[in-house]
This record gives sequence, structure tokens and C-alpha cells, in this order.
Amino acid sequence: MVGHPANHGSQDTREQFVTPEQNAGAARTVPTKEPLAIADAHCYSAFCNSEGVDSVVRSPHNLLALPVLALLSERPRHPYEIERLIRERRKDFAIGKRRGLYHAVDRLVRDGCIEVVETSREGKRPERTVYRITEEGREELEDWLRELLQNPITEYPVFTAAVGFLYYLSSKAVLQSLQARVVSLESGLASINSALLALQRQLQLPRLVLLEHEYTRALRQAELDWVSSIIADIRSGRLAWNQAALDELFDAHRSSGAPDASPTWPGRRGHDERQNEETPNG
Repeated sequence: MVGHPANHGSQDTREQFVTPEQNAGAARTVPTKEPLAIADAHCYSAFCNSEGVDSVVRSPHNLLALPVLALLSERPRHPYEIERLIRERRKDFAIGKRRGLYHAVDRLVRDGCIEVVETSREGKRPERTVYRITEEGREELEDWLRELLQNPITEYPVFTAAVGFLYYLSSKAVLQSLQARVVSLESGLASINSALLALQRQLQLPRLVLLEHEYTRALRQAELDWVSSIIADIRSGRLAWNQAALDELFDAHRSSGAPDASPTWPGRRGHDERQNEETPNG
């Protein structure tokens, strides 16, 4: 079903909302229904789990559609302006993906979530097409955001994958790598804290538009705490491993016919004797 164009002419249902971009451009409007929430809908950057979702739009491979819908819910725009605002508003998951952005726009048009307003050309500049969100698109944006907020999903960051193969390294190598990670995490936390302070004091932004930064900070802090605890356990000897002993343990499980306690363990008897070094103290 193709959605109908949003009604942009009823001024009594819209109000001015000041954003950081207005320092360099004109004011924009958003619906009066929860204006701050709608204006900051573009902030949320979680990944979507498409299981059980009929919508083609709500795909984990189509996440760029989210900022497109959000920005067009504010007012009609062309893709170049959408790309610029994604950079200015620091939607890092969508930065530098121009081809994917245009593909997302094309899919949204096919799905009836957005539609063409006009196509124009200024001088020798490339032709620009302006799009606006449809009523169906507004409903899709709201439903998608609600789904992302209410349904926890399982994500597998690169670090999680690396931890799953930690036993391929010696405890000394793991300790050195995790200590370097702590430095990076602490540096990242300091940057986030500085950015939050500047946004609050200099731009006087409401907390609502800073929540994604607070969430990122909370995740970084939780990771830092966990990594620090693993370092402490390795140093104290509470967490230690021996390659030969692990090989023997899982060989015994296999020979006894018992379920494999670690299906990912391949067995590396005799490989890399460095693994059997004693646990480091610091």
C-alpha cells in the first residue's frame, strides 16, 4: 500500500523546534505531539532485529532507512542534505555510506514510506530530488523506534568474538592486550564526558538529545569494569589456563561420549608450547 503525503500545510499542528543546525540555517518544524521526542527520534542508533517483522523496511541490512525517515519527518529534504545532517548530528553508524543511503531512499520510495516532491537543477550542479515522508512512513518510523526500544536483541561485536577464542593465546598475551584495551576505553570515556559537558554547557541541549551519548558511556564503562576484573583475575591466578590440560579435558569428553562442553574447542595438542608458561604477576 502506498502511503499518502504528509500534511505540511496545517500550521496549527506544528511548532518551531530549535536545533544546533539552526545556527547555520533556517528553523524547522516538527509535530507538536511530543515535539522533543520526535525531533530526537534520529538519535537512536541501535540495530534492528527483523525476526517476526513483516516490514521490509525494518531490516538489519537497511538501518540507514531509520535516519532517512527521521530526518524527512521534520521536513522534505534531498539526499545530500540528509547525508550532511547525518554527519552534523554524529550518527556514526550511518556516516560515510552514501551509496547505502541512496539505496535506502530508493527502497523507501518503493515501499511507499516516502515520495518525491520535486526534482530540480541549479546551474551546472547535479540534479537534486526532494523527498517527503508519507503517512505510512510516519507510522513505520514510530513502530520501528518502539520495536528497537522495547526488544533487547543479541549483537555480536568483534570483541565478543575475540573473547570466545581467548584460549588460543597465552595468559601473558591476553593480559597485555586487555591492558591496552583499558587505556583505549578510558580515553574514549574521557572524550565522551568532554563532549557531553560541552553539549550541555555551550549548546544547552536538553538531556533527551544526549541520551545516545549517555548510553554509549554506560556501555563503555561497563566494558571497562569487566575488562579490569578479568585483568585482576589473571594477575591473581583466579583465571588461568593450560593448553595441554585443556586438550586432555576435551579429549576425555569426546572419548567418553559425553556432550562436548565446548563445541568450539578444536583441540591443539602439541601446538605452540608458549601457552604453558606460568601465569604472569603483572
